[in-house]
Amino acid sequence: MIRDGSMLIFDGAPVSEWDGESMADVMTRVQRYHSGDSAAPRSDAEREAFDRFPKVLRDDADFMLHMMRTYDKSFRFYADIANKDNTATLGFLLDEQALPGFNDSGAHITNMAFFDSNLMSLKLAKERDEATVARMVQRLTSEPAEIFGLDVGTLEIGAQADMVLINPDALDGWQPDQTRKLEYREIFGHQQMVNRPEGHCGFGIYQGCDGVEGRHGASCIGSGDVGPRSEGGLRRPYSLPTPAINDWALTNSGRYVELGLCSDLEMTLRV
Repeated sequence: MIRDGSMLIFDGAPVSEWDGESMADVMTRVQRYHSGDSAAPRSDAEREAFDRFPKVLRDDADFMLHMMRTYDKSFRFYADIANKDNTATLGFLLDEQALPGFNDSGAHITNMAFFDSNLMSLKLAKERDEATVARMVQRLTSEPAEIFGLDVGTLEIGAQADMVLINPDALDGWQPDQTRKLEYREIFGHQQMVNRPEGHCGFGIYQGCDGVEGRHGASCIGSGDVGPRSEGGLRRPYSLPTPAINDWALTNSGRYVELGLCSDLEMTLRV
């Protein structure tokens, strides 16, 4: 449990000025205000919020109890508890004893959405060099598929036509912890925290069909029956759309790379 208010950062605060600030900073301004500093609030909304706090805040427990009593579930915050600033993350992802690929961009029912870890892995790899990108692609696709005995994860004759095209330029300015949002999910019947880095995945194919709109009956690419390789089924062939020529495609060689999961798509593509 973390009780250091400087590590607890508002992310969906009842007062807009608090977003991105630590609880410790907000608490300090509340105490200044109730000690006579009328300039402590930066807006009428913040002044109104400060007026609702107890006149005396003895410690951070008083602050948190007030927040919970007053706002209940209508405020959110986060804390960095490991791999802060990703200074060691790439080394862990590339370690042969590790198995990357868990995507926590919307895995929890309601209130937690961390990173799109697969896109983040590619971003960190790209910041090093292209060879590291190629290695990371293998780590995210063919290696976990082999470990779990899945008949997917590669692009080859007879393989299932699952792939995602990635816009590598979009990764450069992307901050993985800045694309979280709270949105209503019809499947659950309530709001859920998700991480949706939009604009990074240009095109997706799942079993030869459009991975973004395939569930709505979009036309499939190519032709042929989709069936288990063990039964001799012809896995649906595919062709790349012209606009994707500068994107990353799914192969294990050259400048093109493969990716199995991407939360920018409406459906999850299997590795």
